Amino acid sequence: MWAILTSPGRDGNRWDPEEFFRSGSDEVAAVMAYVASLGVELPRRRALDFGCGVGRLTRALARHFDEAWGVDISPSMIRQAREWSRGEPCRFVLNETNDLRPLPGGHFDLVYSNIVLQHVPPRHARRYMAELVRVLSPGGLLIFQLPTGRAAGPAGPAVGLKARVKVLLPEPLRSAWDVLRRWRQFPRMDMHGMPREDVARVVEDAGGRLVDVVPDLSAGPAWPGFRYCVTR
Repeated sequence: MWAILTSPGRDGNRWDPEEFFRSGSDEVAAVMAYVASLGVELPRRRALDFGCGVGRLTRALARHFDEAWGVDISPSMIRQAREWSRGEPCRFVLNETNDLRPLPGGHFDLVYSNIVLQHVPPRHARRYMAELVRVLSPGGLLIFQLPTGRAAGPAGPAVGLKARVKVLLPEPLRSAWDVLRRWRQFPRMDMHGMPREDVARVVEDAGGRLVDVVPDLSAGPAWPGFRYCVTR
């Protein structure tokens, strides 16, 4: 659970499941309040949680919509999501491609993704963003967050220091470090950003229209970005 939602004191999988899923309910409640603030009359048929993990947000979305879908690239995450969400109006889809071909177009009234696209290399993130617009119903809302890049100035004390030291290492030592991380099963969370104007271009080329863009620090102060709200 810590690899899904990092939080101080929760490393080593020290999340209490009830607290973990309650954080999803709180987050989705804030999202629905944000939607209401836009004055949008949003249908409540189907919602999509992109990068659902074990269903932290999918379960919460199911309390606001007739049905909530979660999609993820990890078979183990999808398996756990189905186990945690028995009896809930949730549907989980394993997707191992760089698009969303298992999902029908124009199907979801709300598409939501948070702290997911930041871990996807930009060439794939662009494709996914276009696909998220494709599966959005006319008049629906797509809400997602993405950093613009690493902030200028000193990095954070922990992750920033490790990243800086690694850059100074010769290539053979950097490769050995990556092998060690995989062998020890350390969580590897590569970070990526995308300029705001590039995100707008991808969304518009896919047939979407930006409704709102607000500053966002979900990825932490070292990776400032924006939350984007899109319709079609």
